[in-house]
Amino acid sequence: MFFAKVRAYDEARSLSSEKLSQSLHEQQLKEVKARLQDVQAKASEEASEIQSVMDELEHVRKISQY
Repeated sequence: MFFAKVRAYDEARSLSSEKLSQSLHEQQLKEVKARLQDVQAKASEEASEIQSVMDELEHVRKISQY
């Protein structure tokens, strides 16, 4: 009987630890995904700004040729 209780305690503790580990992993994954989305949004904004500057440069070059 004692060993059955010890085994049940060990199993419950192990399961609790696994759930906690999984929960932490899921939280970390959410945080990483959020940071990735932020970085992608910034990269998109920067790409748009670069394209705008390139378009303006091309316009200035065309004007200066005349």
